[in-house]
Amino acid sequence: MKRRIDRISSLPDDVLTHILSFVTTREAVQTCVLSKRWRNTWASVPILNFDFYEFSVHEESWEEEQLKFARFVRKALENRGQSHIDTITFRGHLSYDLMGPSFTGWLDHAVLLNPRPGNR
Repeated sequence: MKRRIDRISSLPDDVLTHILSFVTTREAVQTCVLSKRWRNTWASVPILNFDFYEFSVHEESWEEEQLKFARFVRKALENRGQSHIDTITFRGHLSYDLMGPSFTGWLDHAVLLNPRPGNR
């Protein structure tokens, strides 16, 4: 049986992070299980796309889904280290009453990631 070559993993980091900037942050984080090469690649992606609807499976209450989403966003921001960001987007219908403190924490952490002014 012919062995297949993994050509994507041999691409330079800047090309991989550019490719990952087109998917949601959850999908980018999931690439960490592909191989050691991919373990922390997601953490350098300059565009973060957080989509609440990826966490909305209607098997849990709306409040539980929001809390799961909030935990994911917090952990993703904390595990990025000091990588610079260009853009952070949030998509979804979230309750300010439930998520208000999380929003403030996310914004505080985003400022620490040294966003580049004037992009997009």
